[in-house]
Amino acid sequence: MQLNDCIEIISITLYAAGQASSVRGDQKHPNQIKTSARAHTNDEPDSADGSSIIELTVQFIDPSRRLNDSQTLELIKKHPSIIKHACRQAGKGLFGEKIKQARLPHVLEHLIIDLFVQDRAKQYAGNTAWSDRKVGIATIRIGLPESLGEVTDTGYSIYQQLISSAVNELNEFCMAGNVSHFNE
Repeated sequence: MQLNDCIEIISITLYAAGQASSVRGDQKHPNQIKTSARAHTNDEPDSADGSSIIELTVQFIDPSRRLNDSQTLELIKKHPSIIKHACRQAGKGLFGEKIKQARLPHVLEHLIIDLFVQDRAKQYAGNTAWSDRKVGIATIRIGLPESLGEVTDTGYSIYQQLISSAVNELNEFCMAGNVSHFNE
């Protein structure tokens, strides 16, 4: 992690939803093809048969951080469609109703989805869960409309670049000091 970064990507993995599959790389070995057996879990995003899932493991320096009001407004100004995302956290609704209380992993999920939609003009669904909250490690899964075989090397590279852009954008917020903490 660089000085002042609050988010670091540990790995990015692509796999077929709900089945044993080939897996494309991670942050250290982005072009390596591995085999991974994965069973469908309740925390996988909604996805059609044959679709694939991109999974990020990310670490947050401070798991309690969230955007402050001015940073939330700046994010919405840059990504106005983010508030219209459907969101199931704490019941159904729109992300715009939940963004002020969302921790950074959940904001990152929606920012990534927003960038994917802008680039690909397709629909995506995702979810975020803490893998180890004490050390700030979260897993973000986003269902892709393409099957694993349809995601080309170029497509995978574009997804990686968009994910990196989202992480960099939130890290810029952290460097500016525009984040606050939950009172827990």
